[in-house]
Amino acid sequence: MRPSVSICADSAWSEQRNTPIYDEAGNLIAMEGIARDITERKLAEEARRQNEEQYRLLAETTSDLVCLHKPGGRYLHISPSCRRLLGYEPEDLLGTDPYDLFHHEDLERIRTEAHEMALEGQEAVSVTYHIHKESAAYTWFETFTEPILGESGEVVRLQTSSRDVSEHNRAVSGSTFRNCYHDWWSSPESILVSLARGSLSCSAVIPTLG
Repeated sequence: MRPSVSICADSAWSEQRNTPIYDEAGNLIAMEGIARDITERKLAEEARRQNEEQYRLLAETTSDLVCLHKPGGRYLHISPSCRRLLGYEPEDLLGTDPYDLFHHEDLERIRTEAHEMALEGQEAVSVTYHIHKESAAYTWFETFTEPILGESGEVVRLQTSSRDVSEHNRAVSGSTFRNCYHDWWSSPESILVSLARGSLSCSAVIPTLG
């Protein structure tokens, strides 16, 4: 049997396999062929190709960190903004697992609130977390995850877009602290202020003596 050949006719694709038939003298007397419709597969492949081209265009022009992942998470492509945001060369992270960069306290939340939901086909899943920089420091990231589907509706790729939100979080924490300080002076109750991994919260829980 000869190798299969894909043929396009009137926007329909078929895959054909031909087998030559010879007589006893070795003369070709017929061809036996088997064909099947592969139009849906070709359309899915073209849609995926266009999605990946659009992704690459976005990745090269945006200031956000745009990445393409295997369903399990490993990096397939990383935009050049990786150098500015994290300090790594994009090539150094290809094939690695991003979970190795996440803060250990964020791992389970990232998996359940973003990764698993994207694998179920949910679009625009967002999560905020700490990620390790090349300098050994951690920074705050907000990441949106989009699934890329195959011809059968299964998730074949994950596309993520991430931005550094450290300044935003510091501004929010500073505003929370100022509000707590104001309430401490204006309220007859004391204010309990807690700081947990960069997030401030306050509550009136301890009556003032007097």
